[in-house]
Amino acid sequence: MNDNVDNVIGTIQKLLNMTTENGCNDNEAIIALQKAQALMAKHNIEASQIESSNRDEDDIITVECEHKWDAGFRYNLAHVIADNHRCRTYIQNYWVGYTKKRMIAFMGVREDAQIAKASFEFAYKFIQRRGNQEYEIWRQKHPTISGKNVFNSYALGFIRGLREVLEAQSVALMIVTPKTVNDAYKEFSEGMTTSSAGMRCEEYYTKIAEKGEKDAKDHFGRKALVSAN
Repeated sequence: MNDNVDNVIGTIQKLLNMTTENGCNDNEAIIALQKAQALMAKHNIEASQIESSNRDEDDIITVECEHKWDAGFRYNLAHVIADNHRCRTYIQNYWVGYTKKRMIAFMGVREDAQIAKASFEFAYKFIQRRGNQEYEIWRQKHPTISGKNVFNSYALGFIRGLREVLEAQSVALMIVTPKTVNDAYKEFSEGMTTSSAGMRCEEYYTKIAEKGEKDAKDHFGRKALVSAN
């Protein structure tokens, strides 16, 4: 192994250690992972060459996500995140007093699951903030017309844009969910009932959805373009 490859692997190791557990914020952790993946693809470096406990394919964990107000779009968002972060996702049911809660959870290799969680929570909060802003703008312009589906249109547009960005990145970097994760999920989910829950939008506002799609591409696309020098 030449010095250049050693240097690249050292850089990748440092990037993979930039996690929220090690003091990075969500954005920094997401960018670090994407840059590490880009370097691995650019220099044809296999995961087995990276001496990092964070990349132990047998170290599979489950993480639950925070999603205040439990918005319906969280199901759609979780599947897009999981499909492109080497994870599987499911709904964890639990009770708070007499109230049943449904929590989004990710299963994957430790680092992947943590990055999926950070990505999900970042995107969820962003959609909540911007979707509510679009709803308020609509109410001011159209005080006599219900705008209940303005938020949903924005959320669906954002998720559509996010899927496009992440799928292109996954193809370019050959991101595939490890067999160990799929096997663990299969064993875990045996006998579980699946849910078809997802976002519904009775009336779809195209212009609002296009704003959501653009926001997703601007904020997540920019991270995908981080230079892999």
